[in-house]
Amino acid sequence: MQAILSKLREYPPKAVATVIRSLSRKNRILIGILVVAGVSVSLIYVTAPEPAVVVVEEETWPVTTMLANPAPVSPQITLYGRVETPRTALLTASVNAHVRSVPALEGQLVQEDDLLIMLDNTDAKLVVDRYRADLAEATANLESLRLQDQDNREILAHEKELYGLSQKKVQRHKQLRSNSSISEEILNSVLRESHLQAISLQAKAGLVRDFENRLARSQARLQRAEASLKEAQVQLARTEIRAPFDGKVTKVYLATGERVSVGTNLVELYDTASLEIRAPIPSRVLSKLQHALLERSDGVGLKTDVSIDGVKLNASLARLSGKVSAGHSGVDGLFKVLDESEQLVLGRAVNLILYLPPEADVVTVPIQSIYGEDRLFLVKAGRLQGITIERLGEYADNKGHFHVLVRAPELKSSDQIVTTQLTNAISGLKVSVNNEQPAIAVDHPDSSDNNS
Repeated sequence: MQAILSKLREYPPKAVATVIRSLSRKNRILIGILVVAGVSVSLIYVTAPEPAVVVVEEETWPVTTMLANPAPVSPQITLYGRVETPRTALLTASVNAHVRSVPALEGQLVQEDDLLIMLDNTDAKLVVDRYRADLAEATANLESLRLQDQDNREILAHEKELYGLSQKKVQRHKQLRSNSSISEEILNSVLRESHLQAISLQAKAGLVRDFENRLARSQARLQRAEASLKEAQVQLARTEIRAPFDGKVTKVYLATGERVSVGTNLVELYDTASLEIRAPIPSRVLSKLQHALLERSDGVGLKTDVSIDGVKLNASLARLSGKVSAGHSGVDGLFKVLDESEQLVLGRAVNLILYLPPEADVVTVPIQSIYGEDRLFLVKAGRLQGITIERLGEYADNKGHFHVLVRAPELKSSDQIVTTQLTNAISGLKVSVNNEQPAIAVDHPDSSDNNS
C-alpha cells in the first residue's frame, strides 16, 4: 500500500483527480478501503513495543535411581532340557510260547518283581519234570556206586585171604608131589584153583582202584543233570515277565493269545528313581562349571531349580556329558532331580535355572538400567555419567522380577544407578531424581543359599 501511495504522489494533483473521477463509484470505495487499511497497518507497526529477550534454560530430565550395593552373588542361567533316564529296559521273550495274559498297561507304575506278561508254561513244565527225573536217576546211580565200592572193598579183603590160603595149599601139594604122595594131576588142579583165585583178587582190586574214576563220572552226570534242571527251571521262570525295578511302563507290544518267539519285544519300562534332566550348557560358562564340580568334595552338585507346570522342584547339576551333541557348541549337563513329582515324565521338556558359582563385588540392577550391551549411567552432581560394565549373568528374584548382575571398577557402594530408560541418555545430561528414597540394589539371592 505504501508503494501505491508513493506512486500516486509522483503524479500531478490534477491528473490524479482526473483518474479518480474516471473511476466508477464502486472502485473508488474499494480504493478508499485499501488506503485506510494500509494507513492502519503502518500505524500499528510503527507504534508496536519492542519484544522482550527470552533466555533459554537447559532442560532437566526426570529419572529414578537405586543405590549400588556390591556383594557376592551367584549368577543364574536359564536352560531348557528334557527328562531322560539311563535305566530304560526293553524286555523280550526268551522262550517260544503263547501269551496267556498281559497284566501290564501303558503308563502304569509298577514295583520290582510285579508280573507284567504271563506266557504259557506247559512245555516248560514238562521239560522241568524230565530233567528232574534225570537228576533223581543220577543221584541214585551215584549212591549205588558208593555202596558197590563198600562191597568191593569188603570182598577184596576176603579175596586176599582166599588167595593166601590157596598159596599155602599149593605149597603143601608141591611137597606131597615131591614125595610122590600125590599125582601130577592133583597138583595141577590145585595150581589152577590158585590162579583163578589170583585172577579174582586182581579183578576186585582193579574195581577198588578204579572207584575214583567211576565216582567222578557219576558225579559229572549228576552235575549235568542238576544244570539241566536249573536251566529248565530258568526257562520256566522266563514265562513270567516281571519288572526288574520300580518304574513306569511306556509301551506294551502284544496282547493275550499272540505267539512269541525268542527275541520278540514284550514290554518297555523305565526306572522312575533314576530320572535325570539333560540340558545343553553354554560354552561361555562351561569352564566355571567344570572347576566348580571338581571342587565339590561332598559330591553334591550345583543348585538348580526345575519348573514344571508351575511346580518348582529342587535339582542339582550332577555331572557333564562326555561328548558334544550334534548341533550344540557346548556339552550337555545332567541334572539329578531331588524331589519326587508326578509331572516328571520321561521325554518331557522342562525349564531350569542353574546357579553358577558366586561372583564377588556384584551389583544387581533391573534390565532397564542397561544401555546397549555393556553400559549404564550414574547420577553425579545432577548429571549423567556413563560407565562400561561387565555383565556376569542374570537373576530372577522370588517375585519373578528379572535383573542383570554387573560389575565395574568405577561402581562404588551407594552410587546412584539410573533405572530409567532415556532415549537421549549421554554423559553430562542434566537430570533430576524423582524417587524420594532411592532403592538399594540388594534384591538378590542369599549367597549362602546359592552355595547349597
